[in-house]
Amino acid sequence: MATIASKSTVYFLFLVYFVCETVSTQHIPLVSSHSPTVPPTSWPSPSGRFAFGFYQKDNGLFKLGIWLFDRIKKTIVWTANRDDPPVSSNARLVLTINGELLLQTGPGHKEVIALAHSNNGTVSSASMLDSGNFVL
Repeated sequence: MATIASKSTVYFLFLVYFVCETVSTQHIPLVSSHSPTVPPTSWPSPSGRFAFGFYQKDNGLFKLGIWLFDRIKKTIVWTANRDDPPVSSNARLVLTINGELLLQTGPGHKEVIALAHSNNGTVSSASMLDSGNFVL
């Protein structure tokens, strides 16, 4: 009986490690393009308390932002270009090698959401932190 319990414990610990490792390493990879309707549409912080990504408005269009999860609802804490109209499902979020986080809303139409200033001039990924900050 102890052998079955030991195997179950090892399996459980392996599963917990795998899930924690997967959650803690979620980030937006370099030169990737993301849509409001094709998963992943958002990137959670390691704890899952905050997330960055597209969220849907009541009119069926989308905004790009950061939100806080609680037990009942999500609270939007920041919206990119909040005074601009929402975007359609054709919009794309792109992280470039130059450290630009771009929101492309149509052919030839792009807005810089964030620009990283690094010592070597390049960025490898972007991540949502447990503090609620989104970093390149």
